[in-house]
Amino acid sequence: DLALLRTTWDYHERPQQFLDQLSAFEAAGLPVFNAPEVVRWHFRKTYLKELGPSAIETVWVDKVEPHVVAQAFDTLDATEIVLKPQVGAGSIDTVRLKRNAWSDVDLLGAPRGAAMIQPYLSAIETEGERSLFWFGDVYSHSIRKVPANGDGRAKSPGQTRWVAEAPPAAAMAAAESVRARSL
Repeated sequence: DLALLRTTWDYHERPQQFLDQLSAFEAAGLPVFNAPEVVRWHFRKTYLKELGPSAIETVWVDKVEPHVVAQAFDTLDATEIVLKPQVGAGSIDTVRLKRNAWSDVDLLGAPRGAAMIQPYLSAIETEGERSLFWFGDVYSHSIRKVPANGDGRAKSPGQTRWVAEAPPAAAMAAAESVRARSL
């Protein structure tokens, strides 16, 4: 009767197949939840470009190359950066680098395709990463994902503590700003 997207944690391994299946559901007239246009918008992290001042500064690259990474430190005025795939999940192919303390070998675990480079936020190690949820345009709840042992990956299965809590007012305001831009 409908397609309910729930645990799509392998979509990044077969991105085109995932998008093709989403289109096939639509073509067949099968209702899809969440809305396919929202799923497509959120599928690739390039949606961050549309978030204006709510977004973290990001260097967008088609391919991770040493000279691009070296330049990103200066562009972002960062002492530490993180490289992530533009289509990714679970911190797979995510690499954290420190200025003047990395080499080409460190890029072996980096994204193989289109990537994003951002300043590393050390607060992720202690405060974690917050997710806010809306259903039917109504705010539902918030969780904070806190990595174990000061690891910078707040999504690693079995290595993350999940905390249910009300979001700070600033987080809610930023989320509402993002929602207004994406609706």
